[in-house]
Amino acid sequence: MPLTLIIPDLLPPADAPAQMREARLPALEKALGRSEIVRARSDGAYGWLAAEFGVAAPVPFAAIALAGEGEPREGTWLRADPVHLRIERDLVALHDASILDVEPAEAEALVAALQGLFREDGLEFTAPSPSRWYVRVPEGAVPQTTPLHAAVGRDIFTLLPRGGAPLNWRSMITESQMVLSAHEANAHRESTGRPAINSVWFWGEGALPAAVGQRRG
Repeated sequence: MPLTLIIPDLLPPADAPAQMREARLPALEKALGRSEIVRARSDGAYGWLAAEFGVAAPVPFAAIALAGEGEPREGTWLRADPVHLRIERDLVALHDASILDVEPAEAEALVAALQGLFREDGLEFTAPSPSRWYVRVPEGAVPQTTPLHAAVGRDIFTLLPRGGAPLNWRSMITESQMVLSAHEANAHRESTGRPAINSVWFWGEGALPAAVGQRRG
């Protein structure tokens, strides 16, 4: 039976540390040696997977993921994932929830603070998982965004949301940062040496597709 494996970032970058470049994975090397290699253009692993199932770009990552959480809902959704922004030399780099170890109580408190901040703008936040947050957006106010996996480790200023009037999404990110940074949950995190949840990253805009096709090939 054919098996398709999707392994994002399998090959280390050119500037990877020597230990990473020298790491060996004998079992995986053996499997790859027996595999059929096909080259395809795509917008990363997630973009390739969406195309294989006939989901057109821009891929509504948020709505699809929310359905996978067991909470399919009507409307247009964005991910509003908790992130840590850190000043590194001459840029502000984004780090995702993999370094945060967000606790359920922290997620609940911080999402409630965001909901209070943006309720009058018609936003509806939910966090079915501590590390995966979502927000329902009014029709006509959906921005164009950069996927989280394409923003990790990069300078955020060229990757911020675009469009989405009448809401000013860039200002909303700044307002989110102010509320989160001042929250007692982050004060406690910092007192215990953990990185602050000092921003959210909006991405994956769209509504749940009416249907998803069978995988090609």
